Amino acid sequence: MRKTSKFLGIVGGSLSALMAVIIILVGIFITSFVGTFLEDFLNSDYYENLMEKENIETYDLEDYIYDEGIEDFSTIAGAIVITVGIIFLIIAVLGIVGGAMAESSNVLGGVFMLISGLLALISTIGVIGGCLLIIGGIMAFVKEKPKKEENLVEA
Repeated sequence: MRKTSKFLGIVGGSLSALMAVIIILVGIFITSFVGTFLEDFLNSDYYENLMEKENIETYDLEDYIYDEGIEDFSTIAGAIVITVGIIFLIIAVLGIVGGAMAESSNVLGGVFMLISGLLALISTIGVIGGCLLIIGGIMAFVKEKPKKEENLVEA
């Protein structure tokens, strides 16, 4: 059971870490490019034609974007996403450490995996990794049955 728990902990933590890295990359993308793309879209002829076709007044939205700055919005949104990704990466590392400790210190490793798995499930970002971590954490607490020795009687 301990080897299975170790395997599930390391795999679950690794999947969660992969999701965290993807989240961090999305945050970097938002910070770097979304403001520029949105500003270019608002300055395009397509946007102007769309607003005229729908008979929508655009001056309020454009004034807000140019006064407040869409770059500020994308920077703040990207920073929030990157922060969430870093927190999730820390949770994933906790799960990997718990999985690695499952054989030597099963109680502590199980607690680490359960905490990491529950936080991963609550965030709904690492559902598969979180499930694997919870299963591995529960298995770390299960006591192994001692192997029965068969007494062979020679006849």
